[in-house]
Amino acid sequence: MQTAALDRITVDGLEIGYRELGDGPPVLLLHGWPTASYLWRDVMPAIARANRVIAPDLPGFGASDKPAGVAYDFDLFEGAIDGLLEALGVDRLGLAVHDLGGPIGLHWTVRNPERVTRLALLNTLVYPQFAPSVIEFVTTLSTPGKREQEYKQDVEMVRRNFGGLRQVTIVNPKGGAGKTVAVLLLAMTFGQKRGGYVLAWDNNETQGTLGMRAQQDFHARTVRDMMRDLHLFRGAHGRVGDLSQYVRAQGEGMFDVLASDESATAGEMLTAGAFAEIREIVSRFYKLIFVDTGNNVRAQNWQAAIDATDQLVITMSARNDSAETAARMLDHLEQSGRQRLVRQAVSVVTMPPTRKDIDLPAIQRHFAARTRAVLMAPYEKLIDSGEPLRYGQLSANTKDAWLKIAAAVAEGL
Repeated sequence: MQTAALDRITVDGLEIGYRELGDGPPVLLLHGWPTASYLWRDVMPAIARANRVIAPDLPGFGASDKPAGVAYDFDLFEGAIDGLLEALGVDRLGLAVHDLGGPIGLHWTVRNPERVTRLALLNTLVYPQFAPSVIEFVTTLSTPGKREQEYKQDVEMVRRNFGGLRQVTIVNPKGGAGKTVAVLLLAMTFGQKRGGYVLAWDNNETQGTLGMRAQQDFHARTVRDMMRDLHLFRGAHGRVGDLSQYVRAQGEGMFDVLASDESATAGEMLTAGAFAEIREIVSRFYKLIFVDTGNNVRAQNWQAAIDATDQLVITMSARNDSAETAARMLDHLEQSGRQRLVRQAVSVVTMPPTRKDIDLPAIQRHFAARTRAVLMAPYEKLIDSGEPLRYGQLSANTKDAWLKIAAAVAEGL
């Protein structure tokens, strides 16, 4: 049976959890108390055969925020519904309500009669205002649990003011160690939670894959095109609209990509001077820059990226060869006087589909002794496919894990 994974979206400052399944005319399902969208898990697949089904967690329930000190009234619930529908591009819809979802849904229908095409009432009631006992009950339920508190703290950490431009550099000289995916997922997470002003930059010395794993834009220009036209941005010249000719917008991810040359027969490698010039230009338009590095630690642009780094992220798969390469790279950085950068680094270990023949504790112990934090990234089939990544297609488990990683990175900024 097809199931609907839990997703989250920000609506007027509130994180709203919701499930979505199917295509066709929209149908909105509103749960009662003390439940959540999970209530509809066995109903959604049947409706989704011919409809686009959306089941939110109302504020105070499930994966949605549980704000304290606010009135859990019709305005709060209907504001969340309005914001969610607007964000998902839904206008007219069929509506099914249950229990407490009844008065909420019916009150919303009275205000928006032209938007409701069908209406189903399930074991519900109708009243113009919430009774004091209902409000007290809902408010009591709204006290966030440990998991919700941790999620909120992670979001707040990612959203905090860093006091200026910050560069996060993702490194591991071994190919296939997950650098490009980490750059994209970190940029997506920060972009989603901060609302933009985030750049993912492929600083490979020659050919890179960041542009291939990202969403395509109206152009296919790369960093080499920008290098050719640097004179257009020197001095006081250059506007954000001009920069859009060289970076690729990522839509729902709310970040941009500056791709490296995607030709295997590219010309000369990027120099340290070229890196510095490009960084000076993009720093006018972005608050956070995530840099994807190549595999040659001796390359000028690799060294230039390290010198400009505020937070280092070391990626590796959970295979010993990938971890060993990362460990040798840390040796190189320490020997070149970058001990503090290493000590403050965040290590990210990406899990394979199976843990067979993996000595994960040894990897964790080694990097925990050398870096500030070691975090696990779960296996995600979509990532393994090699296809361009979309934030909305990632599982909730992956999104939560990368939010935790992003919070650890933000702590060092």
